[in-house]
Amino acid sequence: MILKNYIKKGKKYFKRSVGEDETNWLSMLIASSLSFSAAVQYSVFFSSMWPFLTILDSNVTQSFFGYVVGAYSIGVMIFSPLFGYWSNRVGSIKYPLYAALISQLIGNIIYFNLENFSFGNKYWLFISRIFIGIGSSQTSLFKSYGAAASSKKDRTKALAIVTGGFSIGMTIGPAFNLMFTPIGYPGIRVFGININMYTLPGLVGVITNFVSIFIIFFLFKEHYAGVINKEEHYAGVINKEGKKTENYQNIPKADKIAIVIVNLTRFCQLLIISSLEAITSPLSLMIFGMTRLDSINACSVAHGFLGLNAFAVYFVYILFKLEKYFQFRNTIIVGICGLIFFHLSTYPYPFMSPVLVYNSTEYEDMKFFNETEPVGCDVDKFSWCNYMTMPVSPLYFFILYGSVIVGCDVDKFSWCNYMTMPVSPLYFFILYGSVIGISFPLINVSMNTLFSQILGPRRQGTQTGLVGFFGGLGQLVGPVIFTTLYSNYGPRVVWGSTIGMICVVLSSWIIFYRRMVSLKYETTKI
Repeated sequence: MILKNYIKKGKKYFKRSVGEDETNWLSMLIASSLSFSAAVQYSVFFSSMWPFLTILDSNVTQSFFGYVVGAYSIGVMIFSPLFGYWSNRVGSIKYPLYAALISQLIGNIIYFNLENFSFGNKYWLFISRIFIGIGSSQTSLFKSYGAAASSKKDRTKALAIVTGGFSIGMTIGPAFNLMFTPIGYPGIRVFGININMYTLPGLVGVITNFVSIFIIFFLFKEHYAGVINKEEHYAGVINKEGKKTENYQNIPKADKIAIVIVNLTRFCQLLIISSLEAITSPLSLMIFGMTRLDSINACSVAHGFLGLNAFAVYFVYILFKLEKYFQFRNTIIVGICGLIFFHLSTYPYPFMSPVLVYNSTEYEDMKFFNETEPVGCDVDKFSWCNYMTMPVSPLYFFILYGSVIVGCDVDKFSWCNYMTMPVSPLYFFILYGSVIGISFPLINVSMNTLFSQILGPRRQGTQTGLVGFFGGLGQLVGPVIFTTLYSNYGPRVVWGSTIGMICVVLSSWIIFYRRMVSLKYETTKI
């Protein structure tokens, strides 16, 4: 009997046609799946992109890597509002979706062919990330669709499903590298294409884009249950006497202060997560003394753990309807506090043990240098290496993998000599996977649902596109600014700046707490 009830309830998620005021759950599941795919194609490259970039160009700088990471956001910033406006004008998200997926397809084709270009490989990588960013603007379309296509009583669950796909894809993406690393490098060559652990994500992305286009064309059916059109402002209602009366639904303008705070929060949220994803790989190489392969594996496992925690949060939201027990603005504040806790817990305090350092210029004179992989904090590049410390025994980090040199290169980073280790690698990655893995989706689900309520029952493509713009701006400036700060001053300045920024966002939610509520509108008899 219980199984029969679950089967009966589950059938509603696979119905293509529903009533006018009902939520089309099949379209929500498709939107979530495609959002997941788009987000994975953003984040799957983070663990391997820096090592791959150093292979494509041995003289590349960490600052340029920041530009490469930020290139993705240029596409998101420009095209999220444009796609949102386009979808509002035509009353459909399908046409912008096709444009987005074709752009993403082009970006992935360029990426897995990077080693075949005879010149400017790093610049082709930059161009590839712009195209992939344009394609990822589809996530804003799906968020606006989730808000406009769900009934009021289903809004939280619908947005948890749609945004859950995006957030889980964004956080768990790097974990997919665990499937690619066994092929190694240089891998194999098939039909003139190098297939290895660096290019395989791009090739898989191409296949995924074709599948997504197929799904949208044949399976995705738009249905808007949460929109009151202009002609629907007037609605006939039968009163107790059986006579028809006319009601008018007056939808006022949304609170601009609340909209600004949501945009600010989204900017800072994606700036922080993208900066962490960009810095984690160099941090594991330089501060934790890992090899390239170990770094990719460690980051992949950590992101997999993060994704599992994020999935658990979304699952709880969908299953237990937490909005009945907690206000959205309160859960957002809790999520912001979680971000502060993570950065305070992993800050490299001066009293901790120093990191392992090495001098790359000494190894350049050795005959076996070409057979080694220098890993660690380069003091010639980063002055803070000199005073960075570790909280555990130096023996843990003085590891030689055969002829692999590990540590912080003092010839490149002068800070290696005084940089300290923030925490042990295990503790860092556990905190990263758990605290960020819970805080990030808490903010996502609550803020997306609250924002749809702040705007009210109207088409939200343009406004959601603007939120996508500020999120993309955060993804653009975050990696650029923080990788530059990291290169010049080390992790301490990066962590301190991030904590200060999060405190500003938290203060805005506390000061304007009473204004962060759903739009109030009345139905009056005329």
